[in-house]
Amino acid sequence: MNKCPNCGARVYSKDRYCQYCKTEVARPRPIEKDQSQITYRSYHYDSSKSEIQSINDTGSIIWGIIGFLFPIIGLLIYMIWHTSKPKNAQKAGLGALIGFIAQVVGLSILPVFSFFRIFRIFP
Repeated sequence: MNKCPNCGARVYSKDRYCQYCKTEVARPRPIEKDQSQITYRSYHYDSSKSEIQSINDTGSIIWGIIGFLFPIIGLLIYMIWHTSKPKNAQKAGLGALIGFIAQVVGLSILPVFSFFRIFRIFP
């Protein structure tokens, strides 16, 4: 609560005028911040570009390797992060796709080599 500079009456901080003498009360002005860049948790909002980008979305090859070695985990990472961290999600999804194709090709070629090995076609 403030006091009126004219009559000395109590003035609430939200009031613009004194209730008794109707004198305009100087209110403290809010601090003006630069609204071009505001940081919230792990997201960076740049109003000049009007888009939200995650600070930790680097698109590291590590996510591709994890997706390749464990395609189901890579697919889950892609489905969870495809909106919040699109670069990481893309690497994990691509690694999962390549890993899945490699497993299918490997498992389809394995019986052929086993067949040749059993019948001693290849030494």
